[in-house]
Amino acid sequence: MSETVPPHLAGNNAPVADEVTLEPSEVVGEIPAELSGQFLIYAYDLTGGGERAVHRLPPGHTCGEAVFVPRGTGENEGYLMTFAHDRRAGTSYLAILNAADLAAPALAEIHVPVRIPTGFHGNWTPA
Repeated sequence: MSETVPPHLAGNNAPVADEVTLEPSEVVGEIPAELSGQFLIYAYDLTGGGERAVHRLPPGHTCGEAVFVPRGTGENEGYLMTFAHDRRAGTSYLAILNAADLAAPALAEIHVPVRIPTGFHGNWTPA
């Protein structure tokens, strides 16, 4: 599980928490059983009764931690970004998600022709 807190809320009681998890499933092709499920990115509303929003990566795709990139000062006003790996193609991409609407398709995917290892960490630092 990986969690991220918007930098401007660090140290405060955060009303939203994000995590990346794996939903188990049957083995898919040559993908090892421990990675054969579907990777999910969850956002929990910690003030509204624990409601959970979810973004599902395609089957066979894995991802690392999601990093919050603020777009404004409002809660969830920004993007969640994560490096994802397409295990079948052996390539990776940066997925950019709307933090306020995780169920929507990615706003953008920046594809690279090589694998970026899961666990590649990054932080957003304003210019």
